[in-house]
Amino acid sequence: MLTNSKKVFSAERRRQVGQNENASIGDAITAIDDLKGDLKRDFQDHFDRLCEKLDVVVEEEKSTSVNEIMAEIHAMNEHISITKQEIAALKPVDDANTTITVATEELGEVVKATEEATNIILESAEAVDELANNIRNKIPEGDPDTIEPEVERLAEHSMEILTACGFQDLTGQRITKVVNALNYIEERLAKMIEIWRIETGTADVRDVTFAKDDAREDKDMLHGPQNEGGGGMAQDDIDALFD
Repeated sequence: MLTNSKKVFSAERRRQVGQNENASIGDAITAIDDLKGDLKRDFQDHFDRLCEKLDVVVEEEKSTSVNEIMAEIHAMNEHISITKQEIAALKPVDDANTTITVATEELGEVVKATEEATNIILESAEAVDELANNIRNKIPEGDPDTIEPEVERLAEHSMEILTACGFQDLTGQRITKVVNALNYIEERLAKMIEIWRIETGTADVRDVTFAKDDAREDKDMLHGPQNEGGGGMAQDDIDALFD
């Protein structure tokens, strides 16, 4: 059977042994130093690649030791662990949505509710203005009862209401900007959750809903209006409680 090993004759073995016997302590120290240099370069290469992946810049100092480098790595690991905990704190325990999603939905409901209320106010103000015009047309010639000044004031108030309702468009635009910013942050957060493989959140819904300094005794009963399709009790079910 053929092999690739080279046969070493006895004379060659004696020569190699003689070389090893003639090796001095200085040669051994030199070999050790060379080995240390190789290990240091190999470690530095691995460390540089790690820093590159983590996008971390470490100041180069000639006096930097292996212990200092390891301390930096442990510090980075600690910061990463804290970051993961903080990200997990934005995700509710029993809900797939993040707290940012909840805030975005609530702001959307605010815009919707103000829009509906504003439309009702506008329709009512227009109806008042129409009634004022009808009354004005029915005032007898000469206005014996001095009704016309009151009708004019009524028409002015309805116009002021119509003008003031322009707030809804401005607030809607501003809230939309906030919602867009939250959506952008939520996208980045979702990406970080995916990168860190965070499956279970730690956010307490109570902390999200109520401020820490909220000392109201009935705060647990104040959940606010439910969202459309939120699965809460229907009005018919509530009315049935009083039957």
